[in-house]
This record gives sequence, structure tokens and C-alpha cells, in this order.
Amino acid sequence: MSNSGGVGVGHMGPITRVVTQLSGYLAAQGHDVTIADAFNQRARDRLPSNVNLVESANRSASDIFANFAGRSLSGLRRELQNSENQIVAFLKESDFSQYDLVHIHEPRLAAKICKASHVPCVFSCHTPNEWIALERYDSSRGKLRLLLLKLHEYIGHSDLAVMRRCATTVVLGSHVTSAVEQLSPSVTPKLHIVPNGMDMREWRRLDQHVARGELHENQCSFRLVTIARLMPDKGIDVLLKAVRILNDKIKNLHVDVIGDVPAQADTAYRDSLRRESASLPVDWHGFISNQSRDYQQLLAAADLGVVPSLRDNQPTVVLEMLACGIPVVGSNLSGIPSMVSRQVGRLFPPGDHQALADVIYELHQQPGEIADMRDRSRDHVESHFSWDAIAAKYSRVFEQVLNSRRH
Repeated sequence: MSNSGGVGVGHMGPITRVVTQLSGYLAAQGHDVTIADAFNQRARDRLPSNVNLVESANRSASDIFANFAGRSLSGLRRELQNSENQIVAFLKESDFSQYDLVHIHEPRLAAKICKASHVPCVFSCHTPNEWIALERYDSSRGKLRLLLLKLHEYIGHSDLAVMRRCATTVVLGSHVTSAVEQLSPSVTPKLHIVPNGMDMREWRRLDQHVARGELHENQCSFRLVTIARLMPDKGIDVLLKAVRILNDKIKNLHVDVIGDVPAQADTAYRDSLRRESASLPVDWHGFISNQSRDYQQLLAAADLGVVPSLRDNQPTVVLEMLACGIPVVGSNLSGIPSMVSRQVGRLFPPGDHQALADVIYELHQQPGEIADMRDRSRDHVESHFSWDAIAAKYSRVFEQVLNSRRH
């Protein structure tokens, strides 16, 4: 289920892309898959041909957010609630009983579907960044946060509330299960770890020499690439501090930054980063679609990908880099360690720019190790994170839910 209105369109958001691609691979494995989504006038050219689609007449969540500028939060909330209520009513009229289970990716919608449906519901929890940070609950203010979290678990639409109500919940990594075990132990047995996957058909390893030639870049440079929204949680300032240390130690160092601030966000952090990097070998490329050749060329031209997040979940850019054959240096937090083994990259303590600089310099001194990691990176993703592998894991979760209902 989706309420984005964007399933199968040309430029999908990350969760909508997951819904679309996972559905196609589940259908390819023999399941009869229907996606319910809000109506959209745009062509759904990327909807898999083996997946059914039903559209409700409600305004999509993406349309509501796109027209949010200058309006109150209470008004936004009312519009979202109305949209969700309409899609639930639509599904009731469509008869839930024709489906064996319902799979939902958004907590507010999941809470309503769980209440309305007599068939089992599976919830995929994609973005639990804030509430799983256990340090939030240590201070006196943190005690209040914990109280509110527990209150919403029983009467609200929070992730934990949906986890309690759904038949089972899929989370992206052990960092979520560990947090849930601390915050709500009774929910833990209902959790299954299944990371998001990659459509390997969309990603290929380009020749680094050719990519640099097409980009008119120095063949002898040592290049880093990072891809992120320019927000404090993504830690780009940490990378810039590391680059300042490395600039005198690594000849022809160069850094490509892909990404910009999200719509409606404050640009002050971005502007401060650009001022900080004025004397550094950094190119700011802004937003580039990950479906474009320019995007994959910039990845292919790099020696290392850097993911310096201070808070994250399972950043897809890690898999994109690895699928293109680029070793990754990433923060040792959340879902990043499950994707970045020593066979394909290195980890460093979040926020520690000196440690990041040390790791990058160490690898710079070992070009053979970088070459070996490049050779292993794509196979690593293919084995553990391709949609073929991930859809098979989802199938086992679904089958377990259905078997428990039969007994």
C-alpha cells in the first residue's frame, strides 16, 4: 500500500521506489500483487507489468506536501488525515477479504488499516531515526519524551503503536530491534529484519578511467564522493573537517558532493558548508537524479565513497556506491555497519573527523586494497541486497504470518 500517488512514475521518492520494486520482484516470484495508491495523472511508466494497481480518488500525500507552503501545520494534518481516511474507505469498498495480507509502509496509514482490516497487516518501518536514539531519553526532558513515546504507543499512530497492532513488522536492521527491545520489549518478537534492496539492473560498474575522461577530470587525482541532503544529520561538516586535514597530505585530493537542501528547509547549513569549503578541493553539484548517467559517472570516477552520517537508518547511497564498485567509508551507526564490511569498506566513529581522515589516508596508502574492495563491492550487494534476495526474505516473512493465522 502507498498513499504517495507516485508509484511507478518517473521520479519516485525512496520509499515509493521500494514499494514499486519490491512488488515487481514479489510478483516475479509467483505472488499475486496489487498496489493501492492515490490517484495520479502522471504516467506510471515504471510500474512493473506483472503488478496490479488500484487507485483511490483521494489527494496523494505528495500532492498535499507539495502545496504546503504558507499553510498551518494543523491544516496539513487535517488534509493528511482526510486523505488517509479516504484511502481506507476505498479499500473497505474494494473488499479486503480478497487479499491474503496487506503490506503497509507508512505508520499513520498502517494504524488505520490495521483497525479496519480483518486480514493480517505487515508494517515496514522505514524511518525511525529519532525515536530509536536511546540517548534522547537520558535527561530530565528525556524522561518526558519517553513518557510521551509510551503514551503514543497505546493511543497514537507512532511506529511503536503500529508495531503493537500489526501482525508483524519488518525493520531495516538490528539497530531498530535493539532499540525496540529497550523501549518496548513485548513488541520485539513481532519484528523481522529485512533490509531494503537494490535493482541491480539499474546499476553497473563503469570504468573509472573512462568516467574521468568523460567528466574531463584529472586521471591522477584521489577522489572522494558523498551523496546526501545538506542537513546537519548527514555530517557533511565532519567530512569537510577531515578534508582540511587531508588536503596537505594527499596530492590531487578532490571531493564531489551530490545533494542539496530539501524543499522548504533552511539553507543556512548549506551556505555555511560552502563557506567552510571555499579553500578546499570540493565541487558542489547540487541535486542530480540517481537515474542519470552523470550520477553514475561521478560515482565511477571516485576512489572512495564517504557516508559521514550523524543519524541515519539504512542509507541507500551506500548500496548505490557499492553496486557501482565504489568502496565505502561510513559512520559506524544504525544500518551502515550491516552494509559495509571490511571486505568492501571501512567504518569510523560518528562525528570523529580525525578518525575519518585517518581511515581515508590509510586507504590512500593502500591502492591495492582499494582495488580489491572495488572488485568485491558489487558481488557483495548482489549476494546480500539485490531485490531477488530481499524479495525472498519478504516471502518467508509473509508465509510465516499466514501460517500463524492458519493455526
